[in-house]
Amino acid sequence: MINPRIFEVSAAIIIDSKNRILLQKKDSGYLLGPNKWSLFGGKIEKSEDAKKTIQREIKEEVGMNFNEEKIRFFYRLLFEGDLNGKLFKINHHVFFIEFNKKISEIKIGEGVGFAFFEKNELEKLDLMPPTKKILEKFFNKNYSECKSWFPRRKK
Repeated sequence: MINPRIFEVSAAIIIDSKNRILLQKKDSGYLLGPNKWSLFGGKIEKSEDAKKTIQREIKEEVGMNFNEEKIRFFYRLLFEGDLNGKLFKINHHVFFIEFNKKISEIKIGEGVGFAFFEKNELEKLDLMPPTKKILEKFFNKNYSECKSWFPRRKK
């Protein structure tokens, strides 16, 4: 039996004050899901933990910094797949981030675009399979509970 390689990645569910999810559209050259929508995130480097990875990836992919206290662990998803006949596993460390910045501050660094989507719009998108599973889990859990992890902003 072939032992598939396990990749460790961090991913972020970024949600704004209107409860919309920020997603990235991958470019046509992205090996695991060309032209598909996905969460932001990436591979955990040897010198990093999962939270440091998501901070780095968010900076690389959207040009933003989020303080460590704004990044909350949500759950892990082990995704198994097949790419050109080769089995692989991806262990996703999923975090929740409340987006309280201006959209104009987003500077796309990877992929071909980004957008905020409401829950009912997500099912119409061509999502990467792990993103779809993660968001299903997120919406099956009461995500208002996740938002309560953060203190209320002063007006």
